[in-house]
Amino acid sequence: MKQAFAILFAVSIFAGIYSCSDQTYAQQLKAEEKLIAEYIKRANINVLNSLPDENNWKPNDYVKLDNGVYFHLEKPGLAGDSIKSGDIALVRFKSYTLTLPVDSVDMWTTIGSPKPPQFVWGNTGQVCEAWLTALNIMQRQYSEGKIIAPSKTGFNSQNAISSWSVFDDESSVTPRLYHLRLQISK
Repeated sequence: MKQAFAILFAVSIFAGIYSCSDQTYAQQLKAEEKLIAEYIKRANINVLNSLPDENNWKPNDYVKLDNGVYFHLEKPGLAGDSIKSGDIALVRFKSYTLTLPVDSVDMWTTIGSPKPPQFVWGNTGQVCEAWLTALNIMQRQYSEGKIIAPSKTGFNSQNAISSWSVFDDESSVTPRLYHLRLQISK
């Protein structure tokens, strides 16, 4: 019985590895684009060509930015309280896959994460491109934004912080939806 289980296990591992490698990276990126397009349709997202005024965002308005990130401003934050170089950026977030069923990570509250991800503004080596894109637009204390991040702009092994729980396998072509809230510590 143990031998049959071992053989079945080995076959399933081999099948898993083989099935992951039968698509080229270009094909995986095409599938990712399709997944993002399907999610946009399923979520009734209205894609805009430019950033609206901070008070003119409708609930499903997203802007597609040059790097492929889709951005939505949920809350503009406190007026006059913008982040500056050397400040500490603390980021509360929720992360979701675009696939069904959804896989998620919740670090929005102290229950999910007593210490939120943080970094020195201006020293951005630990933060993925998608987060930086959003945070550069948000910039204010308690501002909130949502992004659809293609895998090439998300976390990978080079900028992963395991305590943040936001890294993906570097070979993964998996877009994610992030809901971010910026807090600033001077």
